[in-house]
Amino acid sequence: MHKIFARRLGRAMILVAAAALLFDGYMQFTSPPPMVAALEHIGYPADAGPLLSLLTLGCALLLAFPATSFAGAVLTTAFLGGAIAVHVPASGLGSPPQFISVGIGILVWVGLALAEPGIFALLGSRKPVPAPR
Repeated sequence: MHKIFARRLGRAMILVAAAALLFDGYMQFTSPPPMVAALEHIGYPADAGPLLSLLTLGCALLLAFPATSFAGAVLTTAFLGGAIAVHVPASGLGSPPQFISVGIGILVWVGLALAEPGIFALLGSRKPVPAPR
């Protein structure tokens, strides 16, 4: 795959994930009745929507900008993991919100790998670094 195409595809994937989070954050902030019912179904109080929206919107904004996309990916992964964990007792394993969370997480990390391939050097290398002479 051509490097420029891979980077653009990666950024597009990240922006799609950020857009999904922005939409979710907006819905949580406005707290329409179906959103309030969903929050109560998973055990949150009805007024938790605005606070959750701040977390969601923060993750989305960090993801959207290339300079902060790695931090956004880490925080988004943590947020999505929490969302999955919260939905297990309420809906059982394999509910639609869990699949959506996993899908967004995959979009984020595959997109980051394509957009910034060198970023994974932060995680370390399998090859030992030769000692300086």
